[in-house]
Amino acid sequence: MSDRVEGGHGGGVPDVGAGQIDDDVARVAHVVELVDHRSLEDVQRLLVIRRMKPLGFTLDEMRALRAALDRIAAAATSGQGAADARGVLAEFHRRAEDSCARLRTQLAYAEELTTILGEHATGA
Repeated sequence: MSDRVEGGHGGGVPDVGAGQIDDDVARVAHVVELVDHRSLEDVQRLLVIRRMKPLGFTLDEMRALRAALDRIAAAATSGQGAADARGVLAEFHRRAEDSCARLRTQLAYAEELTTILGEHATGA
């Protein structure tokens, strides 16, 4: 009995048992899970950067915030390490709030200007 089964394109495919297929599926599922988890982390990192950029944070500050978030997320972080990371996050939170307030003011000015220009453009 051959250990290969002929495929439609003339090449051979290994003849494997159900146990081997189950093992292969489990391995592939594990790899996909790892890739999905890593991809999710990458997306989350990019979202943090995207959210920080309009608020005027530098790349170094973005890295510092990401490091603080990572320390808090790490199961081993406790005690002073977690407290320090939370202190960093509190400062970033305060600065983000200040930036949001400035942006709200700028948006209000822009909306006022848009209204004035619209009134003049339509002759109202």
